[in-house]
This record gives sequence, structure tokens and C-alpha cells, in this order.
Amino acid sequence: MLDDGWTVSRCVDACAVGGLRFGDAADFADELAKAERLDLKSNVYYLNLPKRWVAGQVIDPEAREVIVGATVTMQEEGDDTAEVFKTTTDEFGDFWFRQIEGKKYHLWFEAEGYVTSEESADATEADDNMGRIGLCKMIPLG
Repeated sequence: MLDDGWTVSRCVDACAVGGLRFGDAADFADELAKAERLDLKSNVYYLNLPKRWVAGQVIDPEAREVIVGATVTMQEEGDDTAEVFKTTTDEFGDFWFRQIEGKKYHLWFEAEGYVTSEESADATEADDNMGRIGLCKMIPLG
């Protein structure tokens, strides 16, 4: 088809969502800089590949309630200079860290009136659903 004057291949022309592109690599230099190749022998590049996630739920096990608004901080395990990620739990006590690299992470869980808790997550081989993370209430001194 290209020999007959078409500017793109049939599969690119027929792709309804524009997911396939055809052209010289120089025409797509900016996009290729952000893209990944799953097979180094192929000239197929992928943008926006899904990455790993770490998620869970923060609860008060004594009250048998979720903790809304708890702060969850995450950093790559063993690297104090790595990027620090922060989020807060939603109305269901859930937290999510999406589109992260497949690594091991250290997490800190904090909420007003509760003792800070620390846990590890391993997203090297698969996403990590940490399940329920229980925080203990602080006991006032005096």
C-alpha cells in the first residue's frame, strides 16, 4: 500500500483510537524519548505502560473503624535520597500509590491521636495490596 502512494500502513489507517503510528524515528523523537521497548529487537515503542501500585487500608482495630485522613508516606527502601511519596486515606480508609517503579518500599502511617506505624511493601514482582494496617491509639501520660 505504501508503494501505491499511501502515507501510512493499513493497520495505522484502520486504528480507530490512534494507538498505532507510522513514520521515521526522527519524526517522533520527543515521544520516543519517553517510550519503552518491551523487545529490544523490535521497533515497536510503548507510551504510558502501566506500572506497579501499592495500596491498603488504615484501620483502628480496637474501634473496628477505618481511619479517614491518615497520612501515608512511602520511600524506596534503603535509599534516604529517593523520592518521597505522600497521600492520605480516603473515606474508606484506603490509600493508593499508583504508577510507581517495581521496587521495595518503606511506609509510615500517621494519624492524629495514634502511634506512628511502619511497614514494608514489595512491588518488585507484582503490585502489593498490603491489606489492613492497624494503628494503635496513643495513651495519654499523666
